[in-house]
Amino acid sequence: MKAPLLVYETANVHGGDPDSLIALVDALGKQTYARQAIKFHPISAETLSLPDFSYFGTYQKLEIPAARWADIIDRAKAAIGAVWLEGADLSCIRVLSENLDKVDGIKLQSSILENHEVLTALAALDLSDKTLTLNIAGYEVGRISEAVRRFRVLRPGRIALQVGFQAYPTAVEDALLNKIPVLRAAFPDLDIALADHVDANDPFARRLPLIAAALGCTIIEKHVCIDRATAPLDGSAALEPAEVAELGRDLTLMARSFDDRFIAAAEAAYLEKTVQRPIVRSGLAKGQLVAHEDLLYRRTDRPGLTMAEIEGLQRSFHILARPLAAKAPVVREDFRGAHIAAVVAGRMKSTRLPKKATLAVHGVPSVERTLENCLRFPYVRTVVLATSTTDEDSVLEKHTLGGRVKFWKGEPEDVIKRYLGACDAYDIDVVIRATADCLTMSPEITKILLEEHFASGADFTRVRAEAPGSAPQIFNVEALRRIDRLSGGAVYSEYMNQYVENNPEHFKIHWVDLPADLVRTNYRLTLDYPEDLKMYEALYAELERRNQVADLRNVIGVLDSRPEIAALNGGISQIYLQDPDLIAKLKIATRFPQA
Repeated sequence: MKAPLLVYETANVHGGDPDSLIALVDALGKQTYARQAIKFHPISAETLSLPDFSYFGTYQKLEIPAARWADIIDRAKAAIGAVWLEGADLSCIRVLSENLDKVDGIKLQSSILENHEVLTALAALDLSDKTLTLNIAGYEVGRISEAVRRFRVLRPGRIALQVGFQAYPTAVEDALLNKIPVLRAAFPDLDIALADHVDANDPFARRLPLIAAALGCTIIEKHVCIDRATAPLDGSAALEPAEVAELGRDLTLMARSFDDRFIAAAEAAYLEKTVQRPIVRSGLAKGQLVAHEDLLYRRTDRPGLTMAEIEGLQRSFHILARPLAAKAPVVREDFRGAHIAAVVAGRMKSTRLPKKATLAVHGVPSVERTLENCLRFPYVRTVVLATSTTDEDSVLEKHTLGGRVKFWKGEPEDVIKRYLGACDAYDIDVVIRATADCLTMSPEITKILLEEHFASGADFTRVRAEAPGSAPQIFNVEALRRIDRLSGGAVYSEYMNQYVENNPEHFKIHWVDLPADLVRTNYRLTLDYPEDLKMYEALYAELERRNQVADLRNVIGVLDSRPEIAALNGGISQIYLQDPDLIAKLKIATRFPQA
């Protein structure tokens, strides 16, 4: 922020003695403030008022011979650097015209703004390099706008609107600094000035200009004198040279306290030194994500990431590359890019719909439809078809879409161990759990779940409600290892999510609410019964007729518009959601003994 221009208002403090005025100029010439000017009032009683005016005699005493003004202005220009004149009457404008090249600014009181004589005299002068300050004391905003329009015609270098008036002295409550933001908003292209006449014996007389400058005033006009005690006139609000120096110093410091920077280097260093950094609460394993509940916050001299930086890394799909000890800060080197894969569990064994994995659904084996759909999942590097080591499942290797899908044979009954075998074989960190009988699992839902999973720092993420078969589940491979270790062998591993959901003290679980247009809990999108096969046959035939891919929104569109297709398997429900005996058995069997 640039320090404001400080205009020394001499007014009538000289009492009509030009030598007194020169002495004041010399005294102010010793000031060191960087942006300063001095203002004079070269008035004439005859052009300022009629003889019947009560102050006419006083004005006569204040007149300084016209011949002296040139010398005074020259001396002030040399000593202070900038000279302003009050445009109080035609005498002032005459002195202005005679010294135009030496004068930097003109100030007009609000009582002069409708003086056509003064306006006409000013119009004859080139003001293109002058500042024209219009005092607007007593003016409402609409009247100010009219005055600005009137004086723009003079084409001054710049126009400033000045608040404040002289009341010998002016009461603090009448300063009305609240006008400053109003004027800045109403006239954003104009400078705002302050004419301050608070009692100079009050210390606030040197504080009020600071407030005005902080509010946006770029010009501060302040009465000055050599000695208030001996000033014949206008001394009540006038600062003495030592006080002027103090004000100048404070205005300089005030300007320095504002800056174009939003953050100072020292401020940033302070935060860096004192910030309470995320510290690992009780240890984290390789392959985990970091959540808020994993952390404490402490000051430390060891380098470490902020929570925002940790979250930024995880939102870009990074995972812990190494274990972290308790009370350790988290650093960038603790992370690496995660290998995200869709692992599709599938077997030929099926009692309700034999060999369903290779059954044709509208001309394409069902497992291939599932795998093609999984290849559309975002952020996924690898898709793996994970089957068992039994001979009958070997045929599935022929359905890996020409090698675009990886193949893995593992545990026949323990699905978790089978998943872990596939993950170890292909160095996978985060698994999108899918099954070969969910042909239309949604890439859009998968995208939402993956982003939520990494952002939350979860071990496991799933939707709260879905069309059965439309949404996958997201596991960190490290969480699958924990299930295997803590369970001592997951007997019901095909229900692997139950081992997480029934042991929330051991896992960070993140539930996601989907957008309403992706949720249809009354539609069944899984292949397990002959009725499901009929539904899928009709669904894919209709999608083909519409020339649409099997995107979930398209699928929902078909089933919404063709309820007879949805009705083909509408009476079938998920057994593990409806069988009370199985639900009770799973709740007990999937709890860890150590819990």
